[in-house]
Amino acid sequence: MRRWVGWLWVGSVLGLFPSATGATALLVSTSAACLGSNCEYVPFVLGPGAQTSIGREWGTDIPPNTWRFQAEGAMRIDYDRFSASAGAYGTANLEFVQVGGEGITSTGRGQGTIYDGLTVASAESGTLHMVWRITGNTSASWTTNDVNQTNPLSVVRLGFQCVASVGSTPLDCADTQLVWSDNVAVDELVTVDVPLVFGVKTDYQLTILLDANTGLGLTLSPATLTFDGFAVGSFGSTGVLVDAQLLDAAGAPLDWSLLTTDSGFRYDLASVPEPAPVGLLLAALAGVGALVRRDRLS
Repeated sequence: MRRWVGWLWVGSVLGLFPSATGATALLVSTSAACLGSNCEYVPFVLGPGAQTSIGREWGTDIPPNTWRFQAEGAMRIDYDRFSASAGAYGTANLEFVQVGGEGITSTGRGQGTIYDGLTVASAESGTLHMVWRITGNTSASWTTNDVNQTNPLSVVRLGFQCVASVGSTPLDCADTQLVWSDNVAVDELVTVDVPLVFGVKTDYQLTILLDANTGLGLTLSPATLTFDGFAVGSFGSTGVLVDAQLLDAAGAPLDWSLLTTDSGFRYDLASVPEPAPVGLLLAALAGVGALVRRDRLS
């Protein structure tokens, strides 16, 4: 597993959502299935427990070039928890074909975004410090006869991108991305520190994005090119906001009574456990997975 902090990863994907500037309290879920850079997103779902899912497949069975790629994704999002799953699967047997450009890849994606407005009744500046616990599983594998393929071709990525601003003035809010390219039982803590300018409202946006990707990149293929791979990330066990602290500029805790939120969410109760409402999401994923993988497994 690899981790990056401060890397603007989701990039153009965030362009699908409103800017954090002037944001109101909002929860947004969407999911996507991509062949190469061509992605099909399901319509946004808004509100507490916002949930989406998708499954798609592409390919041809006409010899001598046969290939099939499939993708699935799902996301359920709340202010203090999320459940997500993504999968990508691919097989190819290509004769006398050069794979060029972006290659042949599939990506399953689950994406959720939290918007909130945070106001602290004080003349100082400080931080809303949050810790998310991420539990789940990843699996990934790939084989190919193309010796030019040296990077992991099946990868699962889970990213947290934080955006904060006061009016049109952006604030520095670091991102985190977790990356896996093998079979892992995941139990990770991710820290999100939202900078606050006290006495005025800070608009805050956190996008949680799970991607699973497999396939071939640019290659000068052998006469017959073969590939078989998959990547799956399952976080139906849930990601939970397990701790939150309101801190002053020196890192000392402040009383939660100083904080008001547009959402009305009680960040001070973040560590109080409650059942994760993931049953519907997992049922949806079971249906999607059966649809997407049926030909590959037959």
